[in-house]
Amino acid sequence: MQGAVSKVILLAFLASIYPSKAQTPEVVLYGEALCPYTIAAVKDVIGPLFDGGLAGRFTFRYVAYGNARTSSAGVTCQHGPAECRLNRVINCAEELSTSDAQFMAFLRCVAQAGRGGEAAVDGCAKAAKLSPEDISQCATGEDGGTLERKAAAETGALRPAHTYVPWLVVNGVPLGEDDVNLYKYICVASGQDKPEECLAPPDPSAKALFSTRMGAEGVVRSRPGPLATEDLDATTT
Repeated sequence: MQGAVSKVILLAFLASIYPSKAQTPEVVLYGEALCPYTIAAVKDVIGPLFDGGLAGRFTFRYVAYGNARTSSAGVTCQHGPAECRLNRVINCAEELSTSDAQFMAFLRCVAQAGRGGEAAVDGCAKAAKLSPEDISQCATGEDGGTLERKAAAETGALRPAHTYVPWLVVNGVPLGEDDVNLYKYICVASGQDKPEECLAPPDPSAKALFSTRMGAEGVVRSRPGPLATEDLDATTT
């Protein structure tokens, strides 16, 4: 009951901020490249919004850092050095994209590869009409380091602080574990001019599917914690 009340309060809060005229809500995903739950969010929750009536009605950013840690030795990522490299790639691809749609095409392609996302980068870049060479040059160079530090700073400045990833925010308001209903928050924040998708009630089966992918053991997000031994190599910035 408490969770249901919280959702109602949050929706009412958004509605009070954006009561009438059409807005362009900003959706920000704070995540990490090799987290299976962040990957599921891209594939099952965010990506499909670019296919229907909500496409073009919101802006999207992905801050790829998540539960990483920065020290004098560099950046240590929750899922190892490969995740640090792919986080940089994602941040660079976003910087080089000319539209949210182009970036999402790249991101969905990489997400489809799952833990093999790093190997899929060149093919996904070409499919999204991005330059693999430009992405690689950015990710392995100073620009990649600058974007990495920017992502770390923005993630660290979250209020309230993120407690797991994926951490979805609409217009600065975190959705918590109701992130599967992202489309509803976009609908509320966008004012009165709404597509048909906004008039449909939430699909219970969609939440069940997403919850299953998030982990039947009940730990449904990647939470910050001790890093595994194989994750202790740091990448320098």
